[in-house]
Amino acid sequence: MLRRVLALAGFTALAVQIAAAFLPPAAFLPLAAVLCLTALLLWKQKPPSVRRNGVLLMLCVAAVCLVWRTAYLELRVRPIQERAGTTAAVEATVLETRPGYAAGLVYATVRVETVNGERLAMPFSVSVDQMPFLESGERFRAPVTFAPLNRDAYRLSSYADGVYLGAGVVMLLVYGAMLARRKSDALTSLGAALLLLLGNPFAALDAGLLLSFGATLGVLCAHALWREKRGAAEREAVSPWKRWGLKHLQAAAISAGATLGTLPVLILLRSGISLLTLICNLLVVPVLPLTICFGFCTAAASAPLLSVLAGPAGLLCGLCLRWILTVARLAAAVPGAFVHITGEYAFGVCLLLYGLLFAAWKWRVSLRRTLAGCTALVLCAVLLYGAVQGNTVTAIPCGSAENTPVLLLQRSRAVVLYRGPETAVRAVLEELEQHNRTGIDLLIDLRPDGDAAALAEQLPAKDTFTVAQDCINHATFRPFYDTIITVKRQAEGNFACVEAGGCKLGVSSGAVDVSPYPPFDVYFGGSSAVKGLHCKTLILSRAGRAWTRTADAQTCLTGSVQQAQLSPRGTWALKEEWYGITG
Repeated sequence: MLRRVLALAGFTALAVQIAAAFLPPAAFLPLAAVLCLTALLLWKQKPPSVRRNGVLLMLCVAAVCLVWRTAYLELRVRPIQERAGTTAAVEATVLETRPGYAAGLVYATVRVETVNGERLAMPFSVSVDQMPFLESGERFRAPVTFAPLNRDAYRLSSYADGVYLGAGVVMLLVYGAMLARRKSDALTSLGAALLLLLGNPFAALDAGLLLSFGATLGVLCAHALWREKRGAAEREAVSPWKRWGLKHLQAAAISAGATLGTLPVLILLRSGISLLTLICNLLVVPVLPLTICFGFCTAAASAPLLSVLAGPAGLLCGLCLRWILTVARLAAAVPGAFVHITGEYAFGVCLLLYGLLFAAWKWRVSLRRTLAGCTALVLCAVLLYGAVQGNTVTAIPCGSAENTPVLLLQRSRAVVLYRGPETAVRAVLEELEQHNRTGIDLLIDLRPDGDAAALAEQLPAKDTFTVAQDCINHATFRPFYDTIITVKRQAEGNFACVEAGGCKLGVSSGAVDVSPYPPFDVYFGGSSAVKGLHCKTLILSRAGRAWTRTADAQTCLTGSVQQAQLSPRGTWALKEEWYGITG
């Protein structure tokens, strides 16, 4: 019973910490009190049963997690956040760097170890924008001004940054039990690894932890189903060819389990699935045991008496890792091999698919009928999405620059309203890939000094239009069904109005005056002033612009806005990143 208790406790801790990310901190203690009261009432009920004890465990673990999250916020997070707005001389170590926009500058995550000459008992990490290039592990001294993290799509991800121990501890517990000649229980190992959330509750939203958890759980489920459905046939197989075929079929089933296990996380991370996953796993899986074995040998050989073995073991482990990376790199280079799947609708369909698979397992439905039902569900979901989405125009800000280009999508067609520096081309290409698009039907350059023909050398555009060169006063386009795009040229800037079903979306580049025009529903502003603006929602890359004080609108940042949708039925909506709208 102990093994399943640990698994249930770990899974409950993960679920509670994910849910807590979307609740206000003030609700943690009252909710914990309600859970404790419910557990007390349930405990007094007789007679006891295994199911009742399981529910009691879940309630108690949930209450403890909420209390611990409150304590963690008060004792660890808030003292660090209270430094916002202060300046100090710090000594820090670089943990991680990422390329910056300017040459020679990088974004970095550093660990602050001393403040004003005083060594901290509990060092903390901060994110530094545009610092001189330094390698990971280097130490530096500098005066810094602390600032709060932006309330954007990366805030909670920053809270969880650096916590990647979930998968490693799972493998350590599983293989450690094998080395000790004790039977390992993978669910226990997985649940025990999730208890590491006690060290940092925000790690529950770490992408690496969730992907590792989902993949491990998917593999365990696939392995259990294989033993139930095909285990006897594998043991009774006499022919070597049949055993070989069943072994490869088992590897394929486990690969499918890992893919299905990580699919919900990949959808929420705006990613998707590779169509070459099965082939890649068949090439990589035979090497994984050797990689883990040589890795353990390398770690063990770090002892003084065994150091002579560290080199050969590390070399063999490196060769195995090189093979895995080569397979991944070749698969990633195949055009069209990766399909991006994102959005709440796709996530809901994924959960329905899991429900169907669970029902099929519970009711002992044959594999052939299960696959037929799953295929029918996916086809119906795709057709329903096409019918509901219809001719909706989706506007997507590309990147995080001050003046982000805007990608417009309707069905299979794409239009780009380009503004900002030419370095934003990469962000446009990434968004096209995210939405499984290979080309642009119309590229409109809104920049006062723009050149769409030069941009077309980097972007796959069929038609181009440069407002500064090709437009005298205004121009009108109809690239989508029941949608009009009007561009206006002014003395110091240009703007475009996208109208679908009576909904209006505006995008400006440079300083413009929109006071003569009807109010907009959504407006993508920039670094320059927009005079006479009346809109319901104003989307900016940065807050605090002086001219926005006169705009009667709700202000959102592009870091939290995923897309805006204009419906031909006369409605509009904004979609925000799921991990960027929490309190």
